[in-house]
Amino acid sequence: MEIKDIEISDKDKVEKIRGKYGYNTAAYTFASFFIWSEQLGFKLYIKDDMFSVLCEKFGCNTWTFPCGGEEEKIRFISDNVKNTDFNMIYLREEDKTFLEDRFPGMFDINEREEYNEYIYDRDAWEALEGKKYASMRNHIRRVLKDNEVNVERITCENIEKVHSIIDSWDSYRTDLGSLGDTDKIATTKLIEYYNNLKGEGILVYINKEPMAVVAGFPISEDMFDMCLAKQKEIIPGLSAYAKYMFVKELDKKYRIINAEDDLGIEGLRNMKKQMQPIGQIKCYEAKLARR
Repeated sequence: MEIKDIEISDKDKVEKIRGKYGYNTAAYTFASFFIWSEQLGFKLYIKDDMFSVLCEKFGCNTWTFPCGGEEEKIRFISDNVKNTDFNMIYLREEDKTFLEDRFPGMFDINEREEYNEYIYDRDAWEALEGKKYASMRNHIRRVLKDNEVNVERITCENIEKVHSIIDSWDSYRTDLGSLGDTDKIATTKLIEYYNNLKGEGILVYINKEPMAVVAGFPISEDMFDMCLAKQKEIIPGLSAYAKYMFVKELDKKYRIINAEDDLGIEGLRNMKKQMQPIGQIKCYEAKLARR
């Protein structure tokens, strides 16, 4: 089985397969595999109608569930079950069902709650109506009341300011979650390849100082991955304000916001729940049952 480093030139082929089979989760986008490849040891196995990613950080023979046609998926899994250390991660509900139907009893399948993806309704975020959004409204009013605030889209002219915010955030972050590492390399790579990955994002200035960044990339025609949200300093309410303004500035065709997972970090989980998700994309792990 030939595997390779993930390169930007692989984007079109991976995205064509992913789009064909409707794998509309943040975890399966080329952009996600690409920006995390160095930190998580991602390697690509790709054929004409199927791909899977080796995830060395999770184990020497741990793969993403194959994305592709039914025959290719069955062939890939059948070839790999010969290895007793074969595992798969980032399974969706339908992938779980596929394994249970095609390989009954061969895998122990369990939900990985820390990798579930949070989904938000764009219209609800823009409106912020009702009691459940009272906290977010209060955060936004506080930022606007106490500061001079300006917002601009990320461009090549202000890209260095984005890097400065990423560097500052990384210097004081201590909650590393299940990865055991910060996301600095991944987020820096996202900004370096911002145009290649069709990135959209904003910078927020507080009293004329660049203080927060929110950005991401498309998942599908109507879903956008909000994967980068950082601040130079902790300013009460700024996180909520920056995300709110990002959604308002985002291309109107995106009606669903995917804020990715919480990595098992309690503070991040609480924040994402307070933002009132309309649901989650469940994520599972499959390990070969003990023989």
